[in-house]
Amino acid sequence: MARSSKEYVAAHRARKAAQAFSTEYLNKRNVVSPEDFISGKQDEICSEFGLAIVEFDEGLCNYFYSTIKDQYTPVSGGYTVYDLMAAWKEARKDK
Repeated sequence: MARSSKEYVAAHRARKAAQAFSTEYLNKRNVVSPEDFISGKQDEICSEFGLAIVEFDEGLCNYFYSTIKDQYTPVSGGYTVYDLMAAWKEARKDK
């Protein structure tokens, strides 16, 4: 099925954001565990706001894990950063 220009641009931006996040916080790895991804998100927020430590709400993390399990397929012992970012966005939107 053909995608609209708007959908194509949104997907392209999401891929670029995943690549930038991977480069900055995940040692350029494109496939990581959910735990490594959450650790990277903590590092991102600490860096952005000058904090020493960040802990995410348990409900947010649980929703994130269930979204990953229900909607995404693991690859090579982990998940793609692109998929994890989509799951994180979904979890944040719901919480």
